[in-house]
Amino acid sequence: MKRILQFFVLCSIFCFSAVSVSAAIAVSGTVYESANPSQGASVTVQCYNNNELKGELSTTTDSNGIYAVEFAGTGDNKCRTNYDEIIVSAQNGNAKGSNAVSSLDNKLTIDVHMQHAAVPEFTTIGAALALAGSAGAIAWSRRKQR
Repeated sequence: MKRILQFFVLCSIFCFSAVSVSAAIAVSGTVYESANPSQGASVTVQCYNNNELKGELSTTTDSNGIYAVEFAGTGDNKCRTNYDEIIVSAQNGNAKGSNAVSSLDNKLTIDVHMQHAAVPEFTTIGAALALAGSAGAIAWSRRKQR
């Protein structure tokens, strides 16, 4: 009888400790820029639960464009497998990209493909040239009609 009681006590201690300890979440992947691995890109990994930020880690990609972070699972910067979403954002110069995963596991691979942002100055210059060309064409056609 004493052994049975010891067995139940040990089982309950083991079950309690297994429930209270949260496993670490490892997130890694490759950041691409124009289909090539991006060296030195800034990467931010955010973990959300019910649209509330629960943890955030930042790192930089290595020479092969690979990044890796690990959430401890406890404390202020935590992430758990029952959370809603992990978002990975990357930036290198004016190239930016992000990717999100909603089904979490203890080890995730999330790749990010960055694209170069449009430079507003070029759009403005192109619009100004088109406007000047149109105004010149109208003025030339009116002058020719006189």
